[in-house]
Amino acid sequence: MRIVVIISDTFRFDYVAAHGLKKVRTPHLDALASRSADFLRCYTGSFPTGPNRADVYLGQYWFPQADWSPLPTDRPTLAGRVGELGYVTQWIGDCPHLMKRNAYYHRGFTAAVQVRGQEGDVYFTRLNKPDPRIQPPGKTRRTRHLGMTLPNLQEWQNEPRWEEDRFCCRTADLACRWLQENYKATKWMLWLEFFDVHEPWDPPEYLWRHYDPDYQGPEMRHPNYGPADEYTPAELRNLAAHYAGEVTLLDKSVGRILRQIEDCGIADDTAIIFTADHGIALGEHNRTGKSNIHPRDDRCWLMFEELAHIPLLVYLPGMRPRKVRQYVQPVDTAATVLELAGAGPAPSDHGTSVLDLALGRARRWRRDWAISSAYLGRLGPRCSGLPVLYTGRWAYAPRTEKFGTGGLLFDMNADRSQTRNLLRKFPAVAKRLRGRMARLLEQIGTPAETVAQLMGEG
Repeated sequence: MRIVVIISDTFRFDYVAAHGLKKVRTPHLDALASRSADFLRCYTGSFPTGPNRADVYLGQYWFPQADWSPLPTDRPTLAGRVGELGYVTQWIGDCPHLMKRNAYYHRGFTAAVQVRGQEGDVYFTRLNKPDPRIQPPGKTRRTRHLGMTLPNLQEWQNEPRWEEDRFCCRTADLACRWLQENYKATKWMLWLEFFDVHEPWDPPEYLWRHYDPDYQGPEMRHPNYGPADEYTPAELRNLAAHYAGEVTLLDKSVGRILRQIEDCGIADDTAIIFTADHGIALGEHNRTGKSNIHPRDDRCWLMFEELAHIPLLVYLPGMRPRKVRQYVQPVDTAATVLELAGAGPAPSDHGTSVLDLALGRARRWRRDWAISSAYLGRLGPRCSGLPVLYTGRWAYAPRTEKFGTGGLLFDMNADRSQTRNLLRKFPAVAKRLRGRMARLLEQIGTPAETVAQLMGEG
């Protein structure tokens, strides 16, 4: 069985048009969803990008153990374990953070190649060019490289002119070339890491204009990682339009890879997984971005729906498509890939293969919950990625946006936007979920003193 895994950075669950929640153009992902197992309750585990990949590459929840850090060299990786089964494994991607500063996220792959230049990855300077000043500095993240904000730096270094110049198109082109060079072999895994749809969002104008045709003003390509009310309503719509345009562009790139698999005649012997690491706030809860690094924002940021809920599509040749409503998380990806390759998970793994769910043969599923969280070692006011427990109809957080211990409780059946705190109305539910969350955190390796601090008991 050939295996293709596609991970898109910052892709929200509700931006797959087939899910019926947003008016967005994703025809190729919709087509894949129509013939796959579409997991409707996939929530990220460790947050953000690096910790998520540790979940996936190691098969263990990373947020109880460490923050964003190099992949440890003393633990077996998914790629290495698949390689031991006789597979050739290829990593192709444009995510800059997985390959730089000895991050080791490509460890274990037979071969790995990176498309350079995404988000602050300066590999070729153009000092004769002035700062293009695409987006006003007060409307974007304060981070600067070579004196430029990230959206301006991206334009300055890469200067994309055609659609094909964009990163997801270049990564897809490399993937298609690899497929053409390797399709005759039968035992390989192709792992694709698209940094899109991570910001800066620079789709061609004709794509973002589908979502904001009348906008007049500077392009909003990058969130401010702070309060959304720093934008005018028109600017906020344009920010979301740029995100949607990038989603559509990424969809076209995924479609090209799927077509190449068909053209090579290997679709009947290739398993395909499409997923993401986390989402992003586009105005919800008066936020844009993923974490609070804004000098004017004194709130904690929690793992709300727009950050935590991600797509997961699993295609197996000859399967019946279905909607799957059990809770799954990225730690399950490792176990799933290992089963596809002909092996089982290690005893230390936290995940479970989702293949039985995908094929409709699972009578019971071990998890009726999902926990999404950033590293818990730096709890306190203004921290980001505070954990949320999703289970059944409820979403529960033990801390509020002011790091208060009162907690938050939302009815996800009636309030997907998580704007009505029902903790006072259902105190018994909150108490039960509080205890359950504490037990689950300890079961996945969170130190007891950290759990006590999170719950306000330490």
